[in-house]
Amino acid sequence: MVTERSDRLQETLSFYRDMYNDKVVFTTAWGYSGMVLLDHARKIWENVPVISIDTGFLFSETVDFANLMGQQWDLDLQWIGPPSRGIHPPPTQECCTERKVLPLWCALQPYQAWVSALRWDQASTRKDSKEIEPDQFGKFRLAPMLNWTSEQCWKYIRDNDVPVQSLHDQGYRSIGCRPCTSLPTSSEERSGRWAGKRQECGIHVVKP
Repeated sequence: MVTERSDRLQETLSFYRDMYNDKVVFTTAWGYSGMVLLDHARKIWENVPVISIDTGFLFSETVDFANLMGQQWDLDLQWIGPPSRGIHPPPTQECCTERKVLPLWCALQPYQAWVSALRWDQASTRKDSKEIEPDQFGKFRLAPMLNWTSEQCWKYIRDNDVPVQSLHDQGYRSIGCRPCTSLPTSSEERSGRWAGKRQECGIHVVKP
């Protein structure tokens, strides 16, 4: 099953590459499913273009891991983020808008589409997502891993020796900013985000 999904994912990414050429970019927060996506991409793409959002409050483990993988996998890693850093405000939607949504909007301007490792089983908020959807940025969000499960991702990681960041070994399943990320409180992968008050930062908004 995982081999079949992997083959289909490879074919889909090849289609994206041929359709959008240099007008498509990958986005990741360096969680385990993002690593599965990038491992497939680097097999067919030279210098895979990757956008990573530096909010100023990421775990140091995340930043170190991202920079290491950027070098080891020869990724075209673009760090983006707000121009200033300071005391973290309360974990509100406004904070996410300033430090994640708006920087991503700016970074996506040269592109027509962006690829995410979004999955249906990550949270109830993602169960209606589609593979190709127009987004709030005037681009297309591509989500070729929607039907992958957590178990299938981890099997692929084990079978292919894909590196993952050390925070997963500590029990974190979904990893964002340090002040807004905790261990999961339920079976939902993103239940540890924002103290369980919400599960989305506002990036994955699509047009109706």
